[in-house]
Amino acid sequence: MTATTMQRPVRSADPATHPAFTGIPFARLLGVEWRKATDTRAARSLLVFAALSTAGLMLIPLLSRARVDQTYGSYLFQAAIGLSILLPVVSILTLTSEWSQRTVMTTFTQEPRRLRVVSAKVVVSLLLAVGGIVYGALATVTSLAIAAASGRELTSDLNAGVIVGFIV
Repeated sequence: MTATTMQRPVRSADPATHPAFTGIPFARLLGVEWRKATDTRAARSLLVFAALSTAGLMLIPLLSRARVDQTYGSYLFQAAIGLSILLPVVSILTLTSEWSQRTVMTTFTQEPRRLRVVSAKVVVSLLLAVGGIVYGALATVTSLAIAAASGRELTSDLNAGVIVGFIV
């Protein structure tokens, strides 16, 4: 049996000769956290269920003309119900998945600055919320178009307060 010895490179004690650790770019962190937020079965099923429940809730003002006010605000309110229940759950899963999936050691070994990782998770949650807002607005516009095409009298009651309330 032969033994080989490897010579290790000699490192100087001068810190100026070593390149500074720059870390992982924030855009890459966002991409990784986006995949973690949307690639799990739980997140996918919650996102699909949020979309389907929002579309289903939009049928309420379309089918029950007498019970629901035929205003823009009531249609927007129906869209907000499904999204406001399920999208926060996806955000919670995004923020807590490190601990349940046992990937916390890998994540924080690759990027030891935890604030950057948590910031990426928060930004991904906000992006999911913006996507939900856009989807809810599109579902509302589609339902309003269907209601107008069926000959209903729609009252426009949209103001800044109603729109801000939907976004929040």
